[in-house]
Amino acid sequence: MLLKQRHSQQNAIAQHRLLFFPIGQLFFALRLDGVAKIIPLPPVFKSGDRTLGMTQWQDQEIIVIDLHQQIYQRPAVVTPQQKDFLIIVAIEAANHGLPSLEHQSSSRMFYGIPATQLPILKAIPDVDLHTIPNDYRDRDPLGIAEAMVQIQLDSMVQDRPKTPDRTNQTVPELKIAFLLDPTCLLELVKTTRQNSG
Repeated sequence: MLLKQRHSQQNAIAQHRLLFFPIGQLFFALRLDGVAKIIPLPPVFKSGDRTLGMTQWQDQEIIVIDLHQQIYQRPAVVTPQQKDFLIIVAIEAANHGLPSLEHQSSSRMFYGIPATQLPILKAIPDVDLHTIPNDYRDRDPLGIAEAMVQIQLDSMVQDRPKTPDRTNQTVPELKIAFLLDPTCLLELVKTTRQNSG
């Protein structure tokens, strides 16, 4: 009986299914239910070193938000053997006062976020998500995250030095990942459009 109660309590704990991916030295996450698709990175068209670009997906144009350019003020370094991906996010555009593009649905907007590695899916308990206070976000020059979580992301840590006795072993490493806020990302799109207009 006690085992059944414990199992029931564990199932009752709220879980968030999040996709984790690195951008430079930082780690970010998106809620799985807000991601429409992950595809190999297609050609992205943009003018110079800008945060926003455009690409084609399913016979429509979508905005691409280059977070590496936004955070580090430079594009990500791409190696010939590297496989980049595009995370396509879906959001109700009308709820955020952002008109959809001409070729998009009137109710949903799609935009893409480039990632240098295939995102990893993990279920995170609600208690492990720590909301970022609004007053901190207001002072943060990036200001696009709603929460943060400490998590093991061993397979996403690149260029880890290997010791002689642990050449073929993975050393657990904790990282802080920031859960992206889709609303703040849309605000970034609108602000960048206004500044470049």
